[in-house]
Amino acid sequence: APTVVEVYHGWREKQEKQRQQSIIDAEKKDEEALIEQKEKEEAAQAEIDRQQKAGEKKKVKLAQMKEDRLYKEELERRTGAEARPSPWTELVDLQTGATYYYNADT
Repeated sequence: APTVVEVYHGWREKQEKQRQQSIIDAEKKDEEALIEQKEKEEAAQAEIDRQQKAGEKKKVKLAQMKEDRLYKEELERRTGAEARPSPWTELVDLQTGATYYYNADT
């Protein structure tokens, strides 16, 4: 039969193994939690990046639409309410470089 000292040492060994296993399990859990947290952060950052990119595209599109509208307004302001071709035609004499205008309607 084991002595009291042997039983005590056996019990202490078992306690130490359980303690070490608990530490290993806790470290593994912490590592898994860190990995999961990192994955969540990366997914959140990817979503932020996607939304920013979509926002940038929208800003560019809105700027283009505004530019197109301003161009159209400027064209209408210069040419009258509707953009109609001028009755005046420009002719350039290629030999002399002189510019002549004539009205096709008259």
